[in-house]
Amino acid sequence: MPFPKQVWFTPRSVHRKWAGWLQNKYKVLLDLPSETEAEKHFSQSKAHVVCVADPAQDDLKRLRGLGKQHASMRFIGAIGADVPAKTRAAEWFAWLPRNASRALVEKTVAAAFENLELVELTAAANDEVARTESEMEQLHRIGIALSSEHDANAVLELILRKAREMTNADAGSIYLVEEKRTDGNPAGVEQRFLRFKLSQNDSVVLPKREMTMPITESSIAGYVALHGEALHLRDAYHVPASAPYKLNPQFDRQVGYRTRSLLTLPMKNAKGEVLGVLQLINCKRDPRVKLKSPAMVLRHVQPFGARAMQFALSLASQAAVSYENSKLYQDIETLFE
Repeated sequence: MPFPKQVWFTPRSVHRKWAGWLQNKYKVLLDLPSETEAEKHFSQSKAHVVCVADPAQDDLKRLRGLGKQHASMRFIGAIGADVPAKTRAAEWFAWLPRNASRALVEKTVAAAFENLELVELTAAANDEVARTESEMEQLHRIGIALSSEHDANAVLELILRKAREMTNADAGSIYLVEEKRTDGNPAGVEQRFLRFKLSQNDSVVLPKREMTMPITESSIAGYVALHGEALHLRDAYHVPASAPYKLNPQFDRQVGYRTRSLLTLPMKNAKGEVLGVLQLINCKRDPRVKLKSPAMVLRHVQPFGARAMQFALSLASQAAVSYENSKLYQDIETLFE
């Protein structure tokens, strides 16, 4: 989304006619805002500003102060032969003669805005690279920690804690796919179901219990386990009417909680088999906040971002392989015993 563009003229600028040339393309202000107004402007509107000033007439100290405070400003000076060379400081983007043509003025102002946009894009790209490197490093560390842990329950605890940390999720759960042979069936048909294995929550105390549920489309976790696809709900209490699944509010009622944003992910092994379901609940704007009431949930919870979803999906796949390996390790130990 492009930034709004504004051109400010200083109070003593003798080139107000330039404003008429620019007002059809940019928002033009014929006076500098006060320091308080400028601070509010940059914090709220996020606009790019080109300031046209006359160094022979204007307060250069104030202009330099604005430039140092706000990186999204560029200064264009209108000069004549009487302007001392010392005023032509490096912080000015460009200098134009006082009798500059309309085409030159428009081209210079456009170049100043292009420079601001390029700086913003470069900064965003650098941030993206740094964020990606940080996430890859965290995934690497998590992978090392998972590979060194042979206790299956400890692996699940670590998976859920790290997934919540990396996505700012207030709570989360893990369901495991289990199978059992149908009693009395000579063919030994296996029945698959989900076991609610683990839950964590930063805001409320949870009862420690396990339960089982069928793998059907009627539940959110069952739907994800059945289809092997991630599911993101912005508000779990407002599921589309056409969806076969819905949220079971019983848990929220029991513990006094309010589930809002919900990210449910399949835990697939290397063969693409779903071993379990990772569920992340209530993405918080500030991870330090405790969601003690529905009002706080509405105020502090947001949908999971695309980046968080990709990271959690990668971790869920890594988790499935680690859990499978830990189970195999335990099975081998049991066999030896």
